[in-house]
Amino acid sequence: MKQSSSNSSSLESLATIVVTQREVFGATRQSLESILALTRPGFRMVCIDGGSPGSTRRYLERRTQELGFAYVRKEHYLTPNEARNLGLPYVHTKYAVFVDNDVVVAPGWLEALIECAEETGASMVGPIYCIGTPLHQKVHVAGGECRITEEGGKRIFREIHGYVDRPLAEALTDLHRQETGIAEFHCVLIRSDMLEKIGPFDEGLYSTPEHCDLSLAVLRAGGSIYLEPRSVITQLEPRIGWSDLPFFVMRWNRAWYRASLARFAENWGLSTDQADWQSLVNFLEFRRKMYYKSLGLQPLRTVLLKVLGQSALDTFDDAVDRWGTRIWVRPAERKRGRQRASAARSAT
Repeated sequence: MKQSSSNSSSLESLATIVVTQREVFGATRQSLESILALTRPGFRMVCIDGGSPGSTRRYLERRTQELGFAYVRKEHYLTPNEARNLGLPYVHTKYAVFVDNDVVVAPGWLEALIECAEETGASMVGPIYCIGTPLHQKVHVAGGECRITEEGGKRIFREIHGYVDRPLAEALTDLHRQETGIAEFHCVLIRSDMLEKIGPFDEGLYSTPEHCDLSLAVLRAGGSIYLEPRSVITQLEPRIGWSDLPFFVMRWNRAWYRASLARFAENWGLSTDQADWQSLVNFLEFRRKMYYKSLGLQPLRTVLLKVLGQSALDTFDDAVDRWGTRIWVRPAERKRGRQRASAARSAT
């Protein structure tokens, strides 16, 4: 049998894994240890750490030093694309593989992504994304579409996810390696020459939809995106501890979300009334409910909705949002500003 190219070539020359934080820090250890245990040795790695609490910082410092991997620490919170851009100078391999810090991988995940890229020439390859526990059981998304169409003289954005909430075993009976229109940053392999072609990730997309921006950019540049079902990863549901709350609230605050949608619309010639934002808005509200639950406010929200209606609930949510912004977001943004200004002065 012919030996696959990813087995006959050194992973060290093929893949650099760039690990970045997504929305919490608490899953970092479980995520990284799954990569180390279930990936064939030889890959390169860089871990980007933006303002994690002390226990996570110490763990990352120790493990990366033990393994000889790169570790980049910033004392302020980073947006996802800021973190990914910090990882780019460490990529000197054929492929960059971006992995969020709340992902647990299945055996063979990396080799399957590389084999797909080597055998198809794909510019970008995504796995089957599962979600929750038990691990690798329920599909979060497997392939889909991310496109802009002209309708009635307007540019309309559409995002469609495949196999959402289907059992993995059921999805695998249908799925095969195939071209697709989207891959997500939970875990994605990107050809390094394509990254050079499309430029660094847009840091004006603070929280969303950076995966759509990337997918559209790859397709516009003449690249291809593949789904490789032999690669499976699972995104863990967030457990928002008190040390995670400031970052989680900052990550999903409404101001950042609205600014991100406006930037995406600007990038692609859309306007907010010409794009299908509903799935993105729904996702924001779903994440915010997790924030309310972590603060113990969900029972009160349920009572407000039942007794006083949606208007009262909206007023309450806006008040909580203002409180969270004042307590956590604004101090974090001031710290970010100071750190970035200091870095700019040092660079000159």
